[in-house]
Amino acid sequence: MKKIFSITFALLALSIYSQTLHVHSITHLRQTNGGQYTLDGTLISGSGRMKLVSASNFGAGGVYPKSVTITDAYGTSNSIVPVVTFPYDDLFFFGAFDKFESTTIQFTNAEIDSLYNWSKRGGRVIICGSSGDSGYNPAVLNSKWGFQITKVVPSSLVANTAGLATDIFNGPFGAIDSAQQGGTMQGYFSTMPANVSVLATDILNRPTMIMNCSTLDLIVADMDAFTSLSGSVTAGAGITNDQDKFFTNTFVFMDKLQPLPQITTGSATLSLNATFNAYQWYLNGSPVSGAINPTYTATDTGNYSVEVTFNGGCKQLTDPIHLTTLQGISEIKTNNLLPLFPNPANGEFTVLLSGETSLITVTDISGKEIIKTQSSQKSINLQLNTNGTYTVFVKTKYGTSSQKIIVDR
Repeated sequence: MKKIFSITFALLALSIYSQTLHVHSITHLRQTNGGQYTLDGTLISGSGRMKLVSASNFGAGGVYPKSVTITDAYGTSNSIVPVVTFPYDDLFFFGAFDKFESTTIQFTNAEIDSLYNWSKRGGRVIICGSSGDSGYNPAVLNSKWGFQITKVVPSSLVANTAGLATDIFNGPFGAIDSAQQGGTMQGYFSTMPANVSVLATDILNRPTMIMNCSTLDLIVADMDAFTSLSGSVTAGAGITNDQDKFFTNTFVFMDKLQPLPQITTGSATLSLNATFNAYQWYLNGSPVSGAINPTYTATDTGNYSVEVTFNGGCKQLTDPIHLTTLQGISEIKTNNLLPLFPNPANGEFTVLLSGETSLITVTDISGKEIIKTQSSQKSINLQLNTNGTYTVFVKTKYGTSSQKIIVDR
């Protein structure tokens, strides 16, 4: 078992510290008319895209030492569904598409759900929003991600304190304090998800760039902040104005965004899989006084979790791990590495362990115990239970690990 975990963590580290940023973008063939607001569309292909693929900007010896590859695909119905299998350090750039445009191949619920679930599990998404009117409807992801944009022209993206602390406004391509929106569909967020970090506003302090802290996605109120419309982002690979800096720095910010936090432990010392901006450790749901460092040495048994702060100001609390002893713990699974599949599930899923007998418990959102069984490999059937989020606990001789699973039929 120890070798299995060593290999897993090694692969995770190689993925996180890869020297290439893989960007996925929906091809302009998904909507052949209109502005083609995507990375191979007419308003970006000769400007922002050129900057991303330039070795002088992105690559060994460039301004940012990672190269960028762009996959232009997903032009047919349901073609985004396989995103759930993509590595979590990839980046998905979702441009603007008009639901009223006759050439638009409409996005299915299955595609949107797959992208959302991939993002919830650690995938990274840049969402290019836009306001709309009676003849233009770009609200493809708005409902799932929980935002609405109200039209106001002109509008802007003025960095607030949180924004100025990010690479978006203070990154390797240069420091700026604001960027501009463009065109006739500018605006601000009049509705936002419950848990967000605002990074930029308009001059009336209305939010125009946010991070959804549940998915860690970046959402911009106007796609034209990234396009060449009216000369905003300049043609070619050069970085010559603030809009160029804003565009390139945004990709750096998303690439450097930390992965979902995972607690690891050997003996009684708890640590994390990445470096975050701030920490608060918890024991049995209560904050531990003074426990604000990247590692924590446990002095009591119980359920430990940690709230971390990401680049951009979002905070997330890990699922707890359970320590039953403080001495001689040689390994324990982290929640996100618990071998549980598929997730989301249609009601049936499998928990797979390395041949040892383990106690598997499933609880519903209220904490009520639904299933308890002892096995080394177990197919769990929740098809008679309602759709929703359940928690799976696996207890081994090394401790207890937990992970949430979504049942969606």
